[in-house]
Amino acid sequence: MNRIRAVIFDLGETLYEPPTLGAGYYQYHLTMSRKLLGEDFYFPEEQYKKADAVAYEQVARRLVEEGVGPEYEITKQDWVEYDTAILKGFGVTGDLERLGRKYQDLWEAFEETYTPVLKPDTRGVLEGLSDRGYRLGLATNWSDPSEQLRKDGILDFFQSVQYSLVPGYSKPSPYMLFRNAQVLGLNPRMCAFVGNSIRVDIEAARRAEMLPILLLQVYHERPIDDGLIGIERLADLLDIFQ
Repeated sequence: MNRIRAVIFDLGETLYEPPTLGAGYYQYHLTMSRKLLGEDFYFPEEQYKKADAVAYEQVARRLVEEGVGPEYEITKQDWVEYDTAILKGFGVTGDLERLGRKYQDLWEAFEETYTPVLKPDTRGVLEGLSDRGYRLGLATNWSDPSEQLRKDGILDFFQSVQYSLVPGYSKPSPYMLFRNAQVLGLNPRMCAFVGNSIRVDIEAARRAEMLPILLLQVYHERPIDDGLIGIERLADLLDIFQ
């Protein structure tokens, strides 16, 4: 612990509250698919996981083959391709391309009503760590978050902000974590990474040889093991990094 000189954060569901639509992407997709196909439509969580993996891999393969860079902005057509594939995985039949476009329209309408909200202790934790001399970074599987961070008055806390939704660059790849370490001027082993997902965030931290810290949730991909630190809330970081 004494070697840590920087703390890098995930963004969504770590520094910001998740949307109130439900707990996790399974609930998001179940809600949206019922808006599209009727309230009786249903698929189990395991089916969602398989459909998501297949849909993601279809889009990922194309982006990799096209050689897009880490800061490539995912287009609406990219999302429609994903939506069409995941609906197929949910067992939907018919004109899937048309349904995929309507599905994406529902998501965009939801996102327009969703305003990201900082978790109550985010600002205090960032300020506390910064005051103690820790360098701070960000690694998020999304578009450039700088404007939102600026709007919420926390952008200046970060010396490095890395983002990507492109496979090979996005987590669980360690690419963004290595980029943070490079910008911060530190060996990755001198950095901690804080996230809310074992499968995505903790795996990326381990691949980068950073100290993995998991923000505990009411749902997990699998049981927590002894190879990471678990915290109940962000403020616990101030007890860990004195």
